[in-house]
Amino acid sequence: MKTYKLTGIVLKKQDLFEKDKTIDLFTPDKGKIQLLAKYANTKSFKFSGTLEATNYIEVVLYIGKSFHIITHAHTVKSFTTLRTSFNHIAIAVFLMDLAQKATMHNQENPDLFEILLASLNRLNELESVESVKSYFFKRFLEVEGLLHESNTLITDKSFQNIFETYTNQSIKFPKLLTPHI
Repeated sequence: MKTYKLTGIVLKKQDLFEKDKTIDLFTPDKGKIQLLAKYANTKSFKFSGTLEATNYIEVVLYIGKSFHIITHAHTVKSFTTLRTSFNHIAIAVFLMDLAQKATMHNQENPDLFEILLASLNRLNELESVESVKSYFFKRFLEVEGLLHESNTLITDKSFQNIFETYTNQSIKFPKLLTPHI
């Protein structure tokens, strides 16, 4: 049985059949990978709260025929403070969606991983969502080689145009309860 460990941020989880879930994990080493959590939709599942979106986790994986199967998981950091603010969790989910759309499975991107992790940490400290969003946009464009001048003002609209042209993926900004908080 070949197993290995990975750490990463849970981007998304989705039901697979009646009892299982797939987990999209964004890692610094392997990029975005899809994992299988067998029996995740049962009461006896032992990693229940660990595989939630935004959690930074460590997993032990078994390499199956079609999936990497989670055999053990624990939470490294859960970012619980950001969950106290609707705006902060909305921006966290939005930034994770950008990372999801900007990478292909098994595409290594340690710079984007670090930007996302730093953004989640800043959101967890309840830093202004506009400040975190601006940081993410600028750093993303820098590491992807899309920012031509470092002093360029990046608006939501300009980022959206660049991102959608670059990735061929459309994005939708979240509606916040009160702007600029």
